[in-house]
Amino acid sequence: MSFVKPEKTLHDMNIAEGMTVVDFDAGAGYFTMALAKKVGPHGKVYAIDTRADLLTRIANEAKIFHHKNVEVLRGDIESPNGSGLINASVDRVIIANTLFVCDHPERAVKEAVRILKLKGKIAVIDWVDSYNHFGPHPDCIIPKEHIASWFDRENMIQEREFDAGDYHYGLVFKFKD
Repeated sequence: MSFVKPEKTLHDMNIAEGMTVVDFDAGAGYFTMALAKKVGPHGKVYAIDTRADLLTRIANEAKIFHHKNVEVLRGDIESPNGSGLINASVDRVIIANTLFVCDHPERAVKEAVRILKLKGKIAVIDWVDSYNHFGPHPDCIIPKEHIASWFDRENMIQEREFDAGDYHYGLVFKFKD
C-alpha cells in the first residue's frame, strides 16, 4: 500500500529550479515544503488555502526550514481570480486531494488554468475510490474522465497519467498546441 509521495510527483511534473509553482488548497503543506526544496532559492512557491490556521502552520514550517521562497496566500480557488495571482504567472499548479471536496471543482480547474503560463502544466491528484470509507464518500469521487472534460473546456489536454500511489490517480495537463 502506498500513498502519494510529493518528491515523486514533482519529478513526474518536471519541476525544476527557478520555477514558480502553486499548491492549490495547500492544507498542511504536504506538497509545499517539497516544492520549496525542488524550485530552490530562485524559485517561488505559493501555498493557497482558505484556512488561515493551516497557512500559519505552513509559514512557520517554511521559516524553520529556511524556505524563503514560500509565500502563503489566503484565497478561494473556486472563485474567479480567487487565488489572488495574476494571469499566466506560474509554471506549474498542483491540485492534490482537493477537487473531491470542492463544491464547484470545475471552477478550481478554471482558476488553475487562468494563472498558468502557456508552456505550464497542471497536476491533478485525486482519489480513485472510497475504499470502504477509508477515503472520501463514494458520492465525492470524481472520475478521471470528468476532470479531463473540464480541462478540455479550458483548451487543455491530458499529457499523461502518473503513478500516484494505490489510492489515487495522477494526471498532468497542458495547453493544446
